[in-house]
Amino acid sequence: MDTLTIDKAMASNQKHRAVNSISASMWSECDRKMWLSLRRASPQWVEPQTQRTFDIGHALEECMVKWLETSGVKIGMREAALKNSYGTSLGHIDGIAVFPDGFQLLEMKTANDSRFKAWLKTGVPDNYFAQVQLYMHHSAQLSAKGNQLTKALFVVINKNTSELHTEEVHYEKPYAQLQTERIEGLIASDAYPAPTTSYKCRFCQHQSVCEGKTLPEIDCRTCANVSVNDGKFECPYSSDGCETPCDKHIMHPQLMEGMGFKMVNVDGSVPLVEYEHFCMAAPGATHPTKPVFNSYEMKRSLADGMLNDPTYMAIAKAFDAKPIDSPFSTVDENGIDWDKEIPF
Repeated sequence: MDTLTIDKAMASNQKHRAVNSISASMWSECDRKMWLSLRRASPQWVEPQTQRTFDIGHALEECMVKWLETSGVKIGMREAALKNSYGTSLGHIDGIAVFPDGFQLLEMKTANDSRFKAWLKTGVPDNYFAQVQLYMHHSAQLSAKGNQLTKALFVVINKNTSELHTEEVHYEKPYAQLQTERIEGLIASDAYPAPTTSYKCRFCQHQSVCEGKTLPEIDCRTCANVSVNDGKFECPYSSDGCETPCDKHIMHPQLMEGMGFKMVNVDGSVPLVEYEHFCMAAPGATHPTKPVFNSYEMKRSLADGMLNDPTYMAIAKAFDAKPIDSPFSTVDENGIDWDKEIPF
């Protein structure tokens, strides 16, 4: 047995939790980061080593609960769910700590040595502070009497030294209300938000998409045909609640402009989006002077470096040529995949 075998097994069994909302743990100072996460614009693949880090964190949470209860603190409502005003997920709390003088939201974190020391020096990180404020703001959902939690207890463990740190945070209603409105506004918005640039950008999973270097994932939520109604994604062509993209996928025009493709016109009756050298629409749509691609065909043309080639675009228009790259089979009746091999 070697580590590569373990990595392969973990990769093959990897399952992604569907991102259906902007949860409190997804909070960021950058609107664009949260919007792109909700739209599933970047690959959701998690490296096996990273997954093991997550798994270790979850295992240590159970240890922290045991240590707290040993000290006389009762922990209840583990992983209780909270929802936003749209009825979609705001996240799951770690638990509620029961003290003689009242209840506190429990939030457990693990940190390596450098992050642990930074916490001790500068206090609760902004994203964790926002997370517990959002949880406390909506915590009345968890009470049969409608009571709200007004204090959060952080328990942090140093994974290198096993040192523990505890810290209390009080509920700040104006801040929590502001962040609630901000997140729910992003959920409802079809507009591509402006980024908040900082040194943190180099650690962001969306950096390549945000900077226009990579085409966003072909997902229902990156499609121009999809809209948001009462916090939920809708599409006239979807039969599964906007979970599986189809051949009518047209990449969101603002995402295309982020890659440097200037939008010239939009014909909402088709719908068709016109760019300088090509158009995007569902199969069957035409344009008098430019070739028309769906997102799969556009992706292949982009990979071939042809989207900004006027000669290629003229040929594609003249012969109604389509690049071959789609989720639909290119295997013929003889079992030959013509997208990968040509039998001589």
